[in-house]
Amino acid sequence: MSKLLLDVKHIRVNYIGGYKGLDDVSLVLKEGERLIVYGLDGCGKTTLLRTLAGLEEYDGEIMYDGANIDGISLKDRNIGFTFDKKSLNKNKTVYQILSYPMRLRQYSTEDTEIKVKESAQEFSLDLNIKAKDLQPFEVAKLLIARLFSVERKLYLIDNIADGLDEKQKEIIYGYIKSYTANKSAVIATDDKEFVKSLVEDDILVLSDGVGEGQGRLRDMASRPLNITSAALCGYELYTGVLLKSQDKYYGVPDGNEQAKAQVAAPISDVYVNKQVCFALKDSKIQSFYYDMSCERIISRQ
Repeated sequence: MSKLLLDVKHIRVNYIGGYKGLDDVSLVLKEGERLIVYGLDGCGKTTLLRTLAGLEEYDGEIMYDGANIDGISLKDRNIGFTFDKKSLNKNKTVYQILSYPMRLRQYSTEDTEIKVKESAQEFSLDLNIKAKDLQPFEVAKLLIARLFSVERKLYLIDNIADGLDEKQKEIIYGYIKSYTANKSAVIATDDKEFVKSLVEDDILVLSDGVGEGQGRLRDMASRPLNITSAALCGYELYTGVLLKSQDKYYGVPDGNEQAKAQVAAPISDVYVNKQVCFALKDSKIQSFYYDMSCERIISRQ
């Protein structure tokens, strides 16, 4: 049975001005497994990865390899992380960027040369080009090559395929899936199709800094806990009115009276006669529904 590597409980990250980067996020990760963090722009994916990497102050608890992560030095954590092109020194060459993690770990000159050349060949990179002169697709490949140039205990991969065309994304996602196979990794993305291709991996859906449960996509589909996860699972989403009659509740999506159907009771009757978000599949309204202001599920069952 796999050992628990990450056990994150009730993480909160607050910024000046009261903005909440993360609001009560919990997750677990076993050794040799991947966790996919999915959400739209601004939902907190990068903040979560930065927190796990030790780059953000937080409230809550992060247990890493059986110990509180705050008591483990950055060096001893052996966590590799990659964000966007801003994390690259634009005036360094591809060779300097690829060789740096090896030099930091005092690899021999011979071993460094061999590994750098292997990486350059694998990712079709010119070792003499400076980072500032690379195209976005080359930057994404370089970020992956640098991350996996040395062995890490945990890999944190942000949404590095953002802005690429579909063919380029497919190649980058192929690299990520190949290089993280049987490794401990947390991968952040806003790409639905990429998430759907990882059916055996756990997914954590973030919405406005809140993580609503962790699990596989097929299990999530029966009752998605927020609007973002419902859309990910393929539901059609409509605003509409929640009605009550003789202790029964009904949903009426706007402009679709024929879809009116009985739904589950809400967590509070304060939602009756209010606009909520309903989920439909095959033109049939589902029993669960959401608060549009916070995206969270508000039906009881």
